[in-house]
Amino acid sequence: MRHFRDTTASHLPRARAVASAEAAPVLQADVATSPEAVSALRKDWEALARITPSATPFQDFGWVAAWMRAFVEEAVSPAPQPYVIRVRAGGRRLLLWPLQIDRHAGMRRLTWLSMPALQYGGVLTADLREALLREVLEAAWEAVRRAPVDYADLRLLPEDSPLVRFLSERCHSGCPNRSFLVDLSGHADWRSYELSLSRSARRSRRKRLNRMARAGEMRFAVHDDEETFTRLATVAVTWKREWLHAHGITGALPERRAFLRLLHTLGRTDADGQAGGRWVAAELSLDGQTLAVDIGAVRSGRFHSFLSAYDVDQADLSPGKVALWLMLRWCKENGINVYDMLANAAPYKEDWATREVSLHHFICPRTPGGLAYALWASRLRTFAMGCYRALPDRLRNLASGCLSGFRA
Repeated sequence: MRHFRDTTASHLPRARAVASAEAAPVLQADVATSPEAVSALRKDWEALARITPSATPFQDFGWVAAWMRAFVEEAVSPAPQPYVIRVRAGGRRLLLWPLQIDRHAGMRRLTWLSMPALQYGGVLTADLREALLREVLEAAWEAVRRAPVDYADLRLLPEDSPLVRFLSERCHSGCPNRSFLVDLSGHADWRSYELSLSRSARRSRRKRLNRMARAGEMRFAVHDDEETFTRLATVAVTWKREWLHAHGITGALPERRAFLRLLHTLGRTDADGQAGGRWVAAELSLDGQTLAVDIGAVRSGRFHSFLSAYDVDQADLSPGKVALWLMLRWCKENGINVYDMLANAAPYKEDWATREVSLHHFICPRTPGGLAYALWASRLRTFAMGCYRALPDRLRNLASGCLSGFRA
């Protein structure tokens, strides 16, 4: 059975300009609260995703459908509940706000649909004048306020999202984040990008390539067929789990069985919503043995690197860095001008990135418990995480399990 919750009310603002000279109809907001109801939104979803400039693969219907199959429909415990807000005026689709209700820090949380796998938050909107967009967001916000949760937690929101200004007027600010990009758009070709690097950077990257080439037959390829994608996804997740175990990190998303199901579904050639992001798997191999994998989505001239991993037994050959260099070249030669390393700072990202994008975090408490969490996230978390990172490795590994619930 489909579950739609109608939140239309007579006091909601009116759309003053909606493709008609007649009196504008009342804005109608409803909420899809089941997988079946979300699937019924597919036509509206794909239409809005095509025209939303800020949309990423994590707002595509294909991503959402894969997430629901892996984490919602198969009753993974605790399973999140969809809470997707749609706003219309008459027969015109205006906005989709993909959210879910889950448990976090022991409370009921409203957050982006597909957290914690999602890498960028955002809404899908029609091309609206600023005044009308604000009215549409106000209508959607009424549905947010009625969600049965302790707090709303909206993080990883790019600075160009229309939500940033709207939420900053209504919410507490949490911990900001950054995404890291290698922007190749200012270079006519790959050679131009190479020459833009310092001499020492070019020398070190050439040295790694030559060292691997001397070790055997090196091959690099990008695959989008289902069989190869599935195989490489399994390899990458296995390596990632081994790395997490070796570093004493527990409770991370790649450890959950549903995470591998998510990747396998994204790689299906008949997956829903393929008009959006195209999921591919890059493979670096030596003498037929896979050394590194980079899985991500190509959308609107950008490659979003979702999961990269390498064989630690071959670390002396620097397979991760070699694979990244060759993937950059593949992107430029195939008309893809941005390699997006996504959120969360890491030394290798800061070393390779040519540009950074600010990501905002907003928290809207609805109960006393939610207010306590907002205080933690907006004021105390940065200090606590700084203390955590200053601990010796042994103590930090022991503490990681306790803190995992607050990191997600």
